[in-house]
Amino acid sequence: MRIKSKLIVLIPFFFLCFFLGNASESLAATLGFSPSGGSYEVGETINVKVYVNTASESVNAISASIKFPNDILTLSSISKFGSIINLWAQEPTFSNTQGTASFEGVVLNGYEGSSGTAITFVFRVKNAGLANLSFQNASVLANDGSGTDVLTSKGIAKFNICLLYTS
Repeated sequence: MRIKSKLIVLIPFFFLCFFLGNASESLAATLGFSPSGGSYEVGETINVKVYVNTASESVNAISASIKFPNDILTLSSISKFGSIINLWAQEPTFSNTQGTASFEGVVLNGYEGSSGTAITFVFRVKNAGLANLSFQNASVLANDGSGTDVLTSKGIAKFNICLLYTS
């Protein structure tokens, strides 16, 4: 009798753990930068795409704020060309004074894939040094009717900026 009562309690527990474990694995999305690094010279332009990888989860909204070193980089412009975002809840904005940029948009009918471009930042290199880009606040919402935030990872980009040498 004791074994039977333990099985009655343990079997539902194992099923619950199995389904919850698998559900958390499928609810995953990452935001990243492309390129995520490299070496550049003062005066060059760097086009940096913000992309989403949904890990087979359909998503329908993306928002992010990024930070960049305004003593090394100047954000010249922001391009929405080729974006998976169809409707902009917040038009992309930036401040070179504060070294920040942000955007917020909706993907009509959802997006599922590994490298969907959300936005492209066009930076001009103005000084030598190490320029790190990072996400401050960000969210990626599932296309599940509940707005579940499925963002599990945020990438960084590291650029080595050198002075232009002429002979």
